[in-house]
Amino acid sequence: MSMSPRTPQNQRLHDTLIETLKSVYLHKKDADEVFINPGDSKNTNVKGLFPDVIVKSRSKGVIIFEIETEDSINEAETLQWKQFFEAFGSFYLLIPDYTEQNTKNLLEKNHLNKIIMITYKWVENKIVFSQKLP
Repeated sequence: MSMSPRTPQNQRLHDTLIETLKSVYLHKKDADEVFINPGDSKNTNVKGLFPDVIVKSRSKGVIIFEIETEDSINEAETLQWKQFFEAFGSFYLLIPDYTEQNTKNLLEKNHLNKIIMITYKWVENKIVFSQKLP
């Protein structure tokens, strides 16, 4: 759940990415459970926080994803990233590929260097990630 307002188009992108991750983990990665918090919903929490995607797997434990769009990568959003970092130690931050340098700068400035960034982009109507999902 973003602390920064998103445009309707970016909110749809955000929620599409959430559903995509849920589908990938349930159908291709053999997750035991996947919980999602699209939009402003607060369906499932971990340690009192509501990350976008929570994956539970016997083989990999709990995997946390927070998804950002162009309009939610800013100084205000780092407050939420810091909360997640303090609660989970590390988590996956999914960001648009063209925001990578700006996001790196924000993470370094706020001493959040253990957060794992994965970039995404659209290629021929498909979401492509910069690296293999855990």
